[in-house]
Amino acid sequence: MLSPLPLPACDTPTTSPERIGLLCHDAQDVSALVEALIGHGYDCEAFTNTTELGQSLAHTPLAAVLVMHPHLLRDRDGLVTLRAQLGAFRELVAVCDQTDIQARLTSVRAGVTRHLLWPLPPVDLCAALDEWLSHQRRRPHRVLIVDDSAVTLRHHAQMLTNIGLDVLTLRQPLQLLEAVHSYRPDVVVLDMYMPEVNGIELAAVLRQEAALIQTPILFLSSEEELDLQLQALNAGGDYFLLKPVTPVNLVGVVSTLAERSRKARRLCPMAAPLAPDNKP
Repeated sequence: MLSPLPLPACDTPTTSPERIGLLCHDAQDVSALVEALIGHGYDCEAFTNTTELGQSLAHTPLAAVLVMHPHLLRDRDGLVTLRAQLGAFRELVAVCDQTDIQARLTSVRAGVTRHLLWPLPPVDLCAALDEWLSHQRRRPHRVLIVDDSAVTLRHHAQMLTNIGLDVLTLRQPLQLLEAVHSYRPDVVVLDMYMPEVNGIELAAVLRQEAALIQTPILFLSSEEELDLQLQALNAGGDYFLLKPVTPVNLVGVVSTLAERSRKARRLCPMAAPLAPDNKP
């Protein structure tokens, strides 16, 4: 069975405003900045400690957190905790006057995604946020996973849906073309060995259609033989991961391939899969 229902083909922006959190020493010190962000169209709130911020995140997600608390910026464990609370694909921004490499490395190793030198005009901060958060206004990346094991499908799908990706699972590999044409995935994940057909053959079928040439294919298999892995890549695969796979590795590879797919689709519309009623 195909599950869930396919999304529309276009990357339609979402309309809900992004919510920004400011982690600072004193909320009064950043009141003017909060007002500027609200005036620019963001939903913004200041927090003076990570406990308050964590409680807020439990009820309402944040698109970004700006860390303006000097002590927390020096606290690697605190930043790691904040990164985990925020989620993998939200912006964690260090806003400070530190320019030395050690300070920057501490924040990067803890999961900080951006660094802004302070002070800077609020209009420049708003412009930076507009650019950084633009990817969050699009629909989630779509991933099609093909495997004859229901348990494996649920396990891998959960890894990806946990970080906000949209996932379609398929246990009948011979329905692959129908699923690709209707669902329009950004990435196809194939098992190597299934009844009636193997993943190498499925990849070759996908690559026969011009509209599917640039759709990334990830092989996810317990096959350790290097020659067979190379055969899978030669058939049209872009990457090979061994089972069992960790969530970090699966999420990292799928996210990278999906973003590359979206970029290719924007640059070359013919890279998008065919609609179901089109002829090859």
